[in-house]
Amino acid sequence: LDMPPLHEACVKVLMSVLTSENAQDIHTCAIASNAPDLAAKARIILDARAHSHVIRSLHDKSRQLLDARVKKEAERKALEKELETLDTRIRNAENKIAFEVEKAYQKATAESSFKEDAGLGEQYPHESKRTLMVLPLPLDDDRYDDEIGMGEEGMKSFRSKRRKDIVKSYGPDALVYGTLDEAIDAALPGDIVRLQKGVYAFPSVGSSESFLFRKSIQIVGEKDGTQISTWNDDESPVIRIVQCDVRISNVQIVGQDNEDLVEASNGARVWLEDCVLDHQDKWNSVAAGINIHMGCSAFIHRCRADSITTSAVNIDPQAKEVKIDSCEFTRCGVGTEKGYDAPYAPGQSGAIEISCKRKKVRDSYRATCKVTIRNTTIASCFGPAVCYRVEPNIHWADPSRRRFIFPGSSSVLFESNTILSNGLALTDPCPSWYQDGEVLVWNQSPDVHKREEIK
Repeated sequence: LDMPPLHEACVKVLMSVLTSENAQDIHTCAIASNAPDLAAKARIILDARAHSHVIRSLHDKSRQLLDARVKKEAERKALEKELETLDTRIRNAENKIAFEVEKAYQKATAESSFKEDAGLGEQYPHESKRTLMVLPLPLDDDRYDDEIGMGEEGMKSFRSKRRKDIVKSYGPDALVYGTLDEAIDAALPGDIVRLQKGVYAFPSVGSSESFLFRKSIQIVGEKDGTQISTWNDDESPVIRIVQCDVRISNVQIVGQDNEDLVEASNGARVWLEDCVLDHQDKWNSVAAGINIHMGCSAFIHRCRADSITTSAVNIDPQAKEVKIDSCEFTRCGVGTEKGYDAPYAPGQSGAIEISCKRKKVRDSYRATCKVTIRNTTIASCFGPAVCYRVEPNIHWADPSRRRFIFPGSSSVLFESNTILSNGLALTDPCPSWYQDGEVLVWNQSPDVHKREEIK
């Protein structure tokens, strides 16, 4: 190989037969025989083989990790489903506990008879036991700026901070709470919850929760300045009362978009005294002030409602008893920009509306509600003062399945009221049944002005 021609010939031959299998031997030979080009070529193949092994190993590791992730993801989904099932069972158990506690309380107080009131008709039947106090939201306190309105995590942080401040100021055993929903959860049937002046809302923008009552308690605010509201933007009511007796006094109930202010369902009875019903978003909401469902009763005394989208009070024809006394309802039935279809067109709802929002109604259903309206002012509303819709109901599209047998056992007593300048959204000429002072409208769907035509 010392002969240059032979050396060159050998390098060419080895170059031509160089493979990954013999690269190591040829590389050793090239180094020993001083053939740098051959050595470099062999090194490239050796490095490529080494890199290929590393890459292959990494691919294998990646596949193992992906398989492990898929397995863990399946385990996570199974755990989430299990947790969801447990949460549902816990909620059902809590609801059953609340139901049984309320049932026992109602049974224990069943001997208490209603006391007649010259105005309201019935007084709240339960005597108060413990007194709980709730502090209003600290909207002007810089210590809470980062928590209030910042979603679920902000709500948790807010509650934790607030509780520490309450324990520091009032002691660990004081019946003082930082939010109204905490006080409602902690209250026992028969308790009274007192509110100072201020705002009481879920400290979370976008929360879909309502203030849910499943126990017979009383909410009493300081007059002129106590506000209950939510910051949600869905169809949840501000206050939902289910299968219990609740008295609310001296508060302003404020709603946002798409919600009833107060909803009574499942046989609930509600007493509203000296309350103000108000919507902040009057043009977009599609809500009623007070919605009284089938089998429920309401006693509304000295309350005011202004500019409610549909009705100040909406009553199911199969509600039990509704008594309205010394109230003031103005500018109701204002409608909504979401559509001109009933009941959302201006003037399509009565200030007090007796009609069904349920979808499953049959001709055999008998109207049962007993409505008494006394000493109440209904003025400057866009629709009628009182509207009782038995057949074809304006709220749903299929009138053949929306009828009630009337009168059944229902009745409407209307006396000593003031009715002024209603029907503002009606087109001219005004129908005869809408002339000055008209009170009760049966199953009418009048032509109304479009919103841009209303001055």
